[in-house]
Amino acid sequence: MVRLYISILLAAAASLAFCARASATTEFCPAVLDVAPVGKAPAQVYGIQLRALSQRRVTVRLAFDTSAGWYQADVTDAELSPSIRTIPIKYPVDVPMAASAILYVRFPSSVTVNHAFVTRALSIGDVFHWSDRGQVTCPLAPEAWHDPDYSLADLRDLGAPAPRDATFLAATPRSPLEAASCPNPYQLPKTLHAVDAVYPDAARAVGATGSIVIGVALNPNGSVADTWVQGSSNDTTLDAAAQSAAQSSTYQAARAYCQDVPAIYYFVVTFGQGSGGSAE
Repeated sequence: MVRLYISILLAAAASLAFCARASATTEFCPAVLDVAPVGKAPAQVYGIQLRALSQRRVTVRLAFDTSAGWYQADVTDAELSPSIRTIPIKYPVDVPMAASAILYVRFPSSVTVNHAFVTRALSIGDVFHWSDRGQVTCPLAPEAWHDPDYSLADLRDLGAPAPRDATFLAATPRSPLEAASCPNPYQLPKTLHAVDAVYPDAARAVGATGSIVIGVALNPNGSVADTWVQGSSNDTTLDAAAQSAAQSSTYQAARAYCQDVPAIYYFVVTFGQGSGGSAE
């Protein structure tokens, strides 16, 4: 008996592909920031990496909301090159993205970074035509990872000791960007109703199985702006069924510093063959 197992993977941020299956048309910022303490928090040094949905070069300003106040740092002309991140779900999925080299930010003292994100960015050479807009201000969308094992950031590499030739950025104090004065200032996007994907007859006939990661771009009101196959099962019928389910599902918007903000949500569908199993 063939059964369908569906799981949902959260992450507030984005990555795209360089293959024909991926066709995202929506980005909310030219770059997303991934960050992790070198060692354990609080730490003086944090590893950072920029990523996006296609290859490009970016110059960005970063903001850090920490236990010791707000800080900022600038990254100039960073190249985001094609990369692959493998998500270890029931059937592991390779997720294409563009990512920078790992850089390091040094704070004046040990801090815990609560949220970190790109506040403004200039992108050159991407397929989304950000360069036509020049320097842009990015919406508040601090990254948070529901489960590090499923993160599109490789937090283990970010948190490893810096090599001798590493690039270090100095974090400098800045005034607070935003206040968090409401009862629920920050929340990840989530599904309100996840539609079950229909197992395609063609896939059932050949016993096709696999996991698919669907990128869902959500507007601040929770409506769907875009969906795409972020990580493929390598079966086009399974991919199409998963994307249809993601498009038909309903979502709750993300919040950051008491504001509804756009976000990328990762909707994961696993088609499994057998009589038993559980959702990832």
